[in-house]
Amino acid sequence: MKHLPISILVSCLIFFFACEPQDEIISNDKINLTFSQDTVSFDTIFTTNKSVSKRLSVLNPNKNAVKISRIALRDSQNTPFSLVIKGKKQDFTEDILLLGKDSLLILVEANLENQNQNLPFLIENAITFEANQNVQEVPLRAWGQDAKIFTDSTICNSVWTAERPYLIDGYVFVDSLCELQIEEGTQIHFMPNSRMIVQGSLKINGSAENPVNLQGVRREEDYQNAFGQWDKVWFIVGSHDNLINHAIIKNGFRGIEIGTPDEDSETDLLISNTVIENMSDVGVLC
Repeated sequence: MKHLPISILVSCLIFFFACEPQDEIISNDKINLTFSQDTVSFDTIFTTNKSVSKRLSVLNPNKNAVKISRIALRDSQNTPFSLVIKGKKQDFTEDILLLGKDSLLILVEANLENQNQNLPFLIENAITFEANQNVQEVPLRAWGQDAKIFTDSTICNSVWTAERPYLIDGYVFVDSLCELQIEEGTQIHFMPNSRMIVQGSLKINGSAENPVNLQGVRREEDYQNAFGQWDKVWFIVGSHDNLINHAIIKNGFRGIEIGTPDEDSETDLLISNTVIENMSDVGVLC
């Protein structure tokens, strides 16, 4: 009888080490993974401009673990999509153990190449998941658009049209004795901290049906009314004969900044039928 407690202890230890938690037992049954979204979609991305990262959570809803034998892009050749899996950028990975009720985070990015066309275009692919002889897919979709890109540029006597959007990275400078005309329906997008500087003359000629839009580069729904995405339109000393008609200027730091006026009585800037909104500092500074 005096050895009974030791026997009980040994039995308990054997029982403890023999029991494996359910969520660590690897299932060989056909298992369906679940996903945080049916499709990973990117709203219009400018070509040559890297997208934001989209998050896709992969959940094992079962009580037992599952070994995902392969996660990969369905088409890995000439695709703009890339994956970040477990913190590493890779087009595929193999033999990932996903415990019961656990999840895996995948980041998806898109970097579209120039298509040399005016209209937006659609690029598609998918992420495939192979586990226990079962194959599942999550579609990837990205709308892209070519843009006319200006990086720290000086321009003179130019006409911007609605044919393609304009993307300003850094600044675009309208030199003295020069004029920039912007026609109705033109879309102008600014990278963060970017600006338009006018020492010559700017004429924005929008219409009620097709206003000229000046805004940030982000097109996701969460950024439609987010301020501070770009800097300003800045009329510096010497600028004259400026006109802004039927424009929407939004989501910047300052909408319009006007430098020291000249000594004559001529109107240097006339603004009409224009909306200036969602600025993190002020709409008009003069």
